Amino acid sequence: MIASVDMVVIVAYFLFVIGLGFAFKSQVSDISEYFRGGGKMLWWMIGSTQFMVTFSAWTFTGAAAKAYEDGFAVAFIFAGNAFGAYITSRFFAHRFRQLRIISPMQAIKQRYGRITEQSYVWTQFVVGLVPSALTLIAVSIFMSAVFGWDLQTTIVVTGASVTFISLTGGSWAVIASDFVQALLIAAVGLVSAWFALDATGGFVNLITEFPADNVISGSNLNYSSLFILWVVVTAIQKIIGTNCIEQAPRYLAAKDGDNARKAARMSAILSCCAIFIWFLPPMASAILFPNLAEMYPSLNNPAEAAYLAFVANIMPAGMLGLLVSAMFASTMSSMDSMLNVKSAMLVKCVYQPFIRKDASEKELLLASKCCTLLIATGQISVALILSSMEGLGLFQLMIMALGLLMMPMAVPSFMAMLVRKTPEWSAWSTIIFGMIVSFLCSQVFNAHWANETFSLSLTGREIDDLNLIITYTAHLTLTVGWFLMTTLFYKKEDISTERQEEIDTFYRNMNTPIEVSDDAAVADNAQRVKLGKIALLFGFFISLLVFVPNDAGRFAFLVCGGLPALVGILLIRSGLNGEKHETSLAPAAN
Repeated sequence: MIASVDMVVIVAYFLFVIGLGFAFKSQVSDISEYFRGGGKMLWWMIGSTQFMVTFSAWTFTGAAAKAYEDGFAVAFIFAGNAFGAYITSRFFAHRFRQLRIISPMQAIKQRYGRITEQSYVWTQFVVGLVPSALTLIAVSIFMSAVFGWDLQTTIVVTGASVTFISLTGGSWAVIASDFVQALLIAAVGLVSAWFALDATGGFVNLITEFPADNVISGSNLNYSSLFILWVVVTAIQKIIGTNCIEQAPRYLAAKDGDNARKAARMSAILSCCAIFIWFLPPMASAILFPNLAEMYPSLNNPAEAAYLAFVANIMPAGMLGLLVSAMFASTMSSMDSMLNVKSAMLVKCVYQPFIRKDASEKELLLASKCCTLLIATGQISVALILSSMEGLGLFQLMIMALGLLMMPMAVPSFMAMLVRKTPEWSAWSTIIFGMIVSFLCSQVFNAHWANETFSLSLTGREIDDLNLIITYTAHLTLTVGWFLMTTLFYKKEDISTERQEEIDTFYRNMNTPIEVSDDAAVADNAQRVKLGKIALLFGFFISLLVFVPNDAGRFAFLVCGGLPALVGILLIRSGLNGEKHETSLAPAAN
């Protein structure tokens, strides 16, 4: 059972997050504030929350299981995230912000027209529930093992908690929480990595004693070339997935293109750091706890408790509570992002244009919250269905969901920023074609077909990897090829004047920098001071855990509390100095 000190930490964290919701509630006056913070946020807030979106509870469960079984093989996925974020910082982040939209579907409509917009809205509404449901399952698996609850009850409780927090303070509360929790996750990651190295006798011993055949590629491989192909196609998928228009929402909250660029750069740096430290604890668990099935018999895939086993048995009392809090924070970030995107789609693309064209901001805000509640209910329902399917690992489920369900929509969304001359039917026909490709790759031309046709000797792991390779390769060649083929049918005279104006607006906005108002510095300093105080308070209470009786490891709480507190002090100082500077520049009264 979970220790009382860990329970106190978790309860205190929930109170903290709920308090954030009410603290920022006054700043949510319209749907722009609700969905993107009014487009006023600074780069360090956006960068931390963008990192948190990629760093979900799946990292602690599905990805940790992969590290437990195959070592650093999973790190290539996060290397892809880092490289994708770097590409975003160079070419896309500022253009996302400059689109001047609230919902990504507004940009899809400008670029491709109403039919494509509606295709995206309803496809995303249905298909997009799967990745978010898997994220909910990931954190629920961890929490069910911690609290001893059954998985389905945990899914309902956790999903309802995330929904409540998302509804309270909108994007301001979530992004503020993401910023503070990113500091906590960084500290927890560093401390956990230190304990992992100490428990296994150092990095060299961890590598040499790791039970897999190869610490880089893992075990159960008859064809090393398949692993190399898996790495390559996964990296390409991450670049496309990170830079399609659906990934723009966090950057839309930045105050200008420069802040959006810096945010993407920060996300890339944090992802790089995570590669080297985050998977050491589950790898250490493979050495220290080789029989996770005996420790967690209620889990379908006990390897998904690798991180939990390490923290619960090796780390000092209180650290498990911090880890559960960090996991919940990362889940809230991922789920809230999905909730916001889908809610914004329904309000801006369905409710306002078709149901209530003259709706007031107050009515739209209420409709947004109703849509958030509806979508959250759908996510919880899908999670309950998927959780009842036995024998399916979270790692493979998430990877295949991205390939089979999301890639057909990601291709035209990514190409929208790069290819201008396409016919009106290019995007929606690409989605349909891509879905057909996904169906054929899953049901006909899959790894089992290749194994039998070419008389291969594939292991179970290689079957899964080859399914992924076939799916991603098919989309990168056939689906992308279909979209590019449609450009051959482009005729300017087929585009109506109204549509041409929308397309011109899309590209003109995309390439026109945001002009920041003269009084923006005042709001910037206020953000620094407010977030600084929150981080300082958060760090102070974590540091109090140093007084919890522990035989060793009290320094861990000084690190986990000291990092947020230090950053908080620096932000407060920067904000106050900025306020003094603005005051000194103000004209004297007559």
